[in-house]
Amino acid sequence: MTETVTPVGAGLVPAHSLQSEADATSKLAAEQARIRATMAEEAKAAHELRVQMCQQFVESSLAAANLPKTAQDQIRKQFGNIVFEPSELSDAITSVKAVIAEATAGSIIQGPGRISAMFSSRDQAQAATDDLLGAPREKGMEGLKVHPLSGIRELYMLTTGDFELHGGYYPSQAQLATTADFPGMVKNALNKIVVNTWDILGKAGYTWWDKITPSSTSTGCKPSPVFLVGTVGSLPVVAEGGEYTELAVGDNPETASFVKYGGYIPLTT
Repeated sequence: MTETVTPVGAGLVPAHSLQSEADATSKLAAEQARIRATMAEEAKAAHELRVQMCQQFVESSLAAANLPKTAQDQIRKQFGNIVFEPSELSDAITSVKAVIAEATAGSIIQGPGRISAMFSSRDQAQAATDDLLGAPREKGMEGLKVHPLSGIRELYMLTTGDFELHGGYYPSQAQLATTADFPGMVKNALNKIVVNTWDILGKAGYTWWDKITPSSTSTGCKPSPVFLVGTVGSLPVVAEGGEYTELAVGDNPETASFVKYGGYIPLTT
């Protein structure tokens, strides 16, 4: 019978191999920890950005809601420094308005009518458009009572009389008697939203360039030099499989000239 002899040390892993595996494990754990920390920082930054955007939305909504200061403070406290859906804020403002209307309904004293201001149908249509789009009303129109619109479709139909959506203007069917056209009122409301939003962003520090660039207003019709800094005029065409080249970014001086246009149509008899 043959006896098998096992060499001494057979089956043992060298010490340097164990050390290499330990070092690799440590490096992997450190890399995983770094990745988790980076993801946590990115998630925190994204959350802070959403919170800031929500606060800006709160301020713009309150500016358009015309609520008393106490009610505005209540809304700010409820939605302060949190992330929320726009519908939640809209429901809260609507609820506060309903409570205020119910609380003040009994205190209204009916008496002889008094003319405090005169508003045209154009004023009423513009105020209704501002309320619909969430834009601040024009100065002096804050207390004007208007019928709330259900949507842009209703505004279009009431202004143009185009209830069958043929793309025409039907004065006999238009219920908003106004000389202002539909695109003009919408344009006015959207412009006010843009201006109001920039004011809010400026207060939040977004318009940082105001601190490092001068601002001036032209007082004449002479050509005004302007400079486009750090712009890319157009992107070059890249062929399929081609290489993306570095874009040249620099200053582009231009001159804006004022030009008069005009003419007349001769009348013939």
